[in-house]
Amino acid sequence: MRSILVVCALIALSCMFEHEIRAEQISQADFVQYRDERYRFSIHYPRSWSKVEATHAQTRLKAVSDGGSGGADLSVVVTTVPRAENETPEEFLRSMDAKAYLSYLRESVPGAKLIEHGSTSLSNQAAYYFITDLAHRILGVEVPIRQLQFLTVRKGNVYTITFRTDPEHFPERSTLFKLITAGFVLWPEGPAVRR
Repeated sequence: MRSILVVCALIALSCMFEHEIRAEQISQADFVQYRDERYRFSIHYPRSWSKVEATHAQTRLKAVSDGGSGGADLSVVVTTVPRAENETPEEFLRSMDAKAYLSYLRESVPGAKLIEHGSTSLSNQAAYYFITDLAHRILGVEVPIRQLQFLTVRKGNVYTITFRTDPEHFPERSTLFKLITAGFVLWPEGPAVRR
């Protein structure tokens, strides 16, 4: 019954997006679930993607398309921010500053460009999203990337879901990214997690 509900939710959510996805294109068998007991969340991602080792300690999940060799990836990072301990998702949303975000991003990627940003929801609570263009230098070659990030907060933990792909394929992959995000669920609240 639960898998039928997940498939129905994915189909219903796909109707809201710009790019059409027909029901016969979506199957529960096409997705795997990552569950994080420590930070109390789960997320579904395509079975054809491979979970890979993360290089950042706060990354809870890193998955790459096409069996780990593809041109798109997903990461879920949970960062503990003590000042946000009692902050509601709505207060977190009001505190978002696109200029500060871009300034912070440009510290590590100088040419970053902010394409779009605004309020949204994540797991039925207030959230914020950013779409940025970046260029990473890999073995002396500059690789253009478009990045979509969703952020929300709960009990002092900031949850950031990041999708990256090349700008050319972003429009067609954005529907999949939104479907994956729709499968992100914060479980009922437990005690705050500290590192």
